[in-house]
Amino acid sequence: MVTRALSAQRKQLLQSPSPPDSQDILILATSKSNGGVIVAGIDPRTGNWVRPVSSAGSHATQFPLAVEHVKPGRDVLFKTLHLTRVPLKQPCPAPPHIEDWILDTSRRPKILQAFNDDQARHFLDAQATGHIPDLLAGKSNSLCLIKPETYELSAEQVGDDLTVRVDFVHNGAEYKRLICNDLKLRCFARGYLINHQATKAVMPLKEFERSLGTCAYLVIGLSRLENGNLWPACLAFHTVPAYPGEIDWGEL
Repeated sequence: MVTRALSAQRKQLLQSPSPPDSQDILILATSKSNGGVIVAGIDPRTGNWVRPVSSAGSHATQFPLAVEHVKPGRDVLFKTLHLTRVPLKQPCPAPPHIEDWILDTSRRPKILQAFNDDQARHFLDAQATGHIPDLLAGKSNSLCLIKPETYELSAEQVGDDLTVRVDFVHNGAEYKRLICNDLKLRCFARGYLINHQATKAVMPLKEFERSLGTCAYLVIGLSRLENGNLWPACLAFHTVPAYPGEIDWGEL
C-alpha cells in the first residue's frame, strides 16, 4: 500500500519535471542554527536528500540560510511537508555533508503542493529507513529520517535561552538528550512552559499522539566536525496528523 501510494506520487511528479536549475523537494526540516535556518528535504523522484545552503561549507563549517531567505516579509517560502521547487546553483558536498546545494537567492522558491495527512504518512513511512549507526560513522550521508519506537521531549528555559531535547529508542538502541531545534517544536515548547509557568518540563506530545492515533518521525542530522567528532542532532519532529502550533518568526 505504501509503495503503491508513493509510486503514484512519483508518477504525478514526473509528469511536471522541475527545470534543470531547480529541484522539487519535499521539505522535511526547518531548524534553527547559528542565527539562520537549516532547511532540508527529500527529492521524491530520487529519494535523495537536499540541503540548500547560503554558500559552500566544509566538514567543520556550515552556512545555513538567512531567515530572510526562508521568510522574506510576510511570505514563508519553506514549509515542512510542502513540495517546493527550489532554485539551486550547484552542489557543494563536504563529506559526510553530501546533501549541500547552494541556493540561488536571485530566484524565488515556489511551493507546489501541501501534502495532506495521507500523503505525508505514506511518504514518511516509505522514507523512514534511516540507520543511525551508519549515520554516526560519517562515511556516507549526514541526514536520515526515522520512526522511533518510543520518544520523550523535554524543554528548559534559562533566561532567553531555550533548549529542547529528545530521548528516543530506534531499532532497540537508546539515544539520549539530542538537541532538537525544529522551529515549530521550539515555539510549542516555549508556549508550553509559559502556560504552565515552568522553566523546565517534559512535554506531553506522546499523549497527543495516542489520543489521535498519530505516529512520530524524526529527522536526524550530523553536526559539523568539532574536536574531531561528529555529533547527532534532531533537526525535525513530525507527527501525522500534525501536532498543534505555528512558528513564531519573531522569536525562533
